[in-house]
Amino acid sequence: MSVMVQHAPEGTTDVPASLRAVLHKLKRRGLVVIVSDLIDQPEETLKAIRLIRSHRHDVLVFHVQDAAESEFTFQGATLFRDLETGEELEIDPAAVRDHYLDKLRELNEFFRKGMTEAGVAYQRVDTRQPYDALLSAYLARRARTRR
Repeated sequence: MSVMVQHAPEGTTDVPASLRAVLHKLKRRGLVVIVSDLIDQPEETLKAIRLIRSHRHDVLVFHVQDAAESEFTFQGATLFRDLETGEELEIDPAAVRDHYLDKLRELNEFFRKGMTEAGVAYQRVDTRQPYDALLSAYLARRARTRR
């Protein structure tokens, strides 16, 4: 954890490549917990998650979304900046809200369906929810169902 705090993130994200790299480092079956916004290459990300599952690992995915993303309540002209590329785009949120929310629902359904079909435990998470409580609740449910 201290390594993460001491080093600021840099560069771009490649979730599928990161997941494949993790798979190659795993020496025995276990629980793989993925905490991600899953925005990077959805089809390839789902393939990589399915690959981990196909190696008989238990996989738990916390699909993280900020309330600002999932509710899109921005008002008036708003400047959006891609944190990885620095690209900026000024838009009127009211003009794109419905289309954006439709696409977000489609993406969420894509992951929900794909994870369920692959036997992957999947949970959408609002960033306002503490991760430790979510993981504890999941592990407690899992323990009860395996008895």
